[in-house]
Order: sequence, then structure tokens, then C-alpha cells
Amino acid sequence: MPFYLLIRRLSPNQISDDNTYMVPLAPTYDQGVAEITEADATAYARQLACMVRDEKLEWCGLPLNWFDKVDNHAATRKLIERLAVLSPDLMLDLPHLARAGWGLAHEALLKLHVQYEHEGKPRPPALAAYIQELAAGRTFLHVPSKKQEDNFLRKIAITFIVGSICERFKLKPTRSSRSRPSGCSIVAKALAEERMAIGEDAVTAIWAQLGKVAFPAEFRAGWVQ
Repeated sequence: MPFYLLIRRLSPNQISDDNTYMVPLAPTYDQGVAEITEADATAYARQLACMVRDEKLEWCGLPLNWFDKVDNHAATRKLIERLAVLSPDLMLDLPHLARAGWGLAHEALLKLHVQYEHEGKPRPPALAAYIQELAAGRTFLHVPSKKQEDNFLRKIAITFIVGSICERFKLKPTRSSRSRPSGCSIVAKALAEERMAIGEDAVTAIWAQLGKVAFPAEFRAGWVQ
């Protein structure tokens, strides 16, 4: 049994009269192995969560903190800019979305305007028309940022942490019973221990939304199903 698990199991009433430590054994071997696996998996998940929280990881060329709301917002805007450049249909729709009140679309259009000006390239007609409206003094009421926009990268990070835990420790992504840990329950516990708690239900919902997209069937084949 790892030393840190030994320490965690000790309590004052487990010290005998002759001051030797009496370590309680798990009722069964399988339960003991399961407890060690859960503790190791949680420790590993905490390491991954801390790395994502404390380091700047690149997204679309930008070094960002994937658990920071401001950086999540910037990442979403950058993705919209990239897609608008690649898709004429999105570039055509983006001004309409901005006029309808989507603040992120407005921000992306302003950034694209600066980008085209800096590169000396002609602006797409839809973008040019929107900028002309703003220059003429027209204003649009923009609604506050949606929660999805401020959690975009966090959802991706949590999905990949769950997948990494499942692959490394051969766990199911979600619980089949409350008595058995899963990738989502381990990650939820790790986030709580790092004071980033969002709850197991929220982690499970994120996995349900993105898990099978990020980890297709061939990647999940070796996990416990």
C-alpha cells in the first residue's frame, strides 16, 4: 500500500497502547485494490487539473488559461474569427447576429476589421457594411456574455482529463453504480479538492456533450465498458 494511503488511514483511535500503528485492512482484496486505484486516480487528476489551471496552454495561437473565464471568452471569440474567415456563410451571418445583440459576434467583427486593415486586405462586404453602420453612429444593444462562452475551454479540458483518467486507470467514464468510481466522479472529486468544484453531475454533463467526440470508439476500446 502506498505510504500516503497509510498515513491517510491512521487516526488516533488506531494507535495501540504500545504506540504501534494498527493499520485497518480492507474487508476484501478487491476493495483494497479499488481504494488504492481511486486514490491514485484522484491524485493524477489533481495534477492534470493544476497543470491546466496554473499554466498557459495554446489555443488558436494564443497562450490562455483554460479555467479562466476571461481567457475562455477570448478563445471563443478567436474561434469565431477563424471560422468567419474560412466560411463566407458565417461571415455573412455574423453581422446579423451582432445586430441581434450577440456581443461576442460584435467583438469578433471588430477584431476582424482590425485584422483586415492591418494586413491591407479588402474587407468582406458584410463586415464593411457593419463597420460603416458603427462609424455612422448606429449602436446595438448587446446582451451579457453567455455562460457557454466563458466555459468553452474549461469544458474541453475537463473532457480530456476524464478521458486520460479512464485510459490510464481503466475506468468507465460515468458511474454504473454509486459504489464504484468513474472517470467523471474522480475528476469531480479532484476539482473539489483543488477548490474548483463544479459537481459530478456537471462533469458528467460535459462528458455527455463532448466525450464521444473527443474520444471516438476506437480510443475508448481499451477502457472498461
